[in-house]
Amino acid sequence: MGVGLDVILLTVCLLCVPAPSHEGSGDMDIFPGMPRNISVDNRAVQKATLAAVYRYNNASNDVYLFKVQRILNAQVQIVSGLKYLLHFIIGRTVCRKENPYNFKHCSFQTSPSLIKIYECHAGVWDAPWTQKWRVLAINCL
Repeated sequence: MGVGLDVILLTVCLLCVPAPSHEGSGDMDIFPGMPRNISVDNRAVQKATLAAVYRYNNASNDVYLFKVQRILNAQVQIVSGLKYLLHFIIGRTVCRKENPYNFKHCSFQTSPSLIKIYECHAGVWDAPWTQKWRVLAINCL
């Protein structure tokens, strides 16, 4: 099944889930367009995170590439496409920046003086009909 079809099915599934009723509880109802948790193992989440890390590496002045160590949390929001809100950890690899990036052969730094780890938050937008990912923001500390 293609990524485009996966995203369309996800969108349909998210729209079909009824909002829970909280009558008398004082809690807000969940409305379409509100962020919803999604599995960090979801293929689209993995691609969105990869797009964010590519953006980080392109903006960074570091000589080495960073790659994802772990995705901590992910949410999706339906907004004229799908917006992914991501929380993940990246680490410095032994690979120097070269084009194209090849994360498969890049292990994480083991030398104490070269190890760098950052916790990141990113927003990534996907409009499946354009087949393009757009990183809205990424912040790593």
